[in-house]
Amino acid sequence: MDEQLLAKLIKETIGEELKAIRQEMATKEDLKSFATKEDLEKLRAEMATKEDLKAFATKEDFLEFESRLSSTIEKIREGVRLYIFELEQEVRDIKSKLRFYDFDYIARQNDTMIKILKALYEEKTIISGRLKEHESRIEALEVMREGK
Repeated sequence: MDEQLLAKLIKETIGEELKAIRQEMATKEDLKSFATKEDLEKLRAEMATKEDLKAFATKEDFLEFESRLSSTIEKIREGVRLYIFELEQEVRDIKSKLRFYDFDYIARQNDTMIKILKALYEEKTIISGRLKEHESRIEALEVMREGK
């Protein structure tokens, strides 16, 4: 398997995963059935204003939240980086293993096996025909013997 075919397979797999994710995501029509325009206006009216947020969260609270969020994002980023590294290693392993296979040799062996099987089938057909001829001769001789 060459690099282009491997790249094509990876692209197809990723494309299929993205299609599945898109199908799982909600569309505008789904959201319309979930919440009407009036519901959204009520929600906006009930939402907190800047002043409400200032009274609720201090600058220190916000900085702490930002720190935790940054830490979480960094952990996710590191996990993705490690996962990509593992995938890259697996692709390298696959490439190195594929170098040991001589696909032209395997194809030639398959062609040779097909020719041999075809010849054996033809020989079997000929022998089967001869066997039927011999059986008919034997039957004819038995009939002649019984007739004497």
